[in-house]
Amino acid sequence: MSLTAQKIVFCVVLTVLLWMATMVLQASASRGPDRHPGIQVPLIVLVLATPFIAARWRRRKAVAASLLAAQIGVWIAYETGISIDTNIRSDLMLIYPAILVTAWFAYRTPGGHAR
Repeated sequence: MSLTAQKIVFCVVLTVLLWMATMVLQASASRGPDRHPGIQVPLIVLVLATPFIAARWRRRKAVAASLLAAQIGVWIAYETGISIDTNIRSDLMLIYPAILVTAWFAYRTPGGHAR
């Protein structure tokens, strides 16, 4: 399979998985106000900054995979702070690509140590 086809399949599969995870998290969301912005803003900043950190460490597979796991954990913490009353989720247009880029670094990184 060509690299372009791999990228397309990778992006489609991961986007569907992220969307399904979002739906599960939203189904368990509570009513009432969202979590305080003092907590939510740093979480979203960490999720969006992770691809830049992963780009720096992209030659180390263990680091890239760890960053992806941490990013998804922070994203889940962020999602749990969104109430069910929030019906416009334009933030997902930034979050999904950030996770996709970090996952691509983790997936395409050769094993072993930096040379």
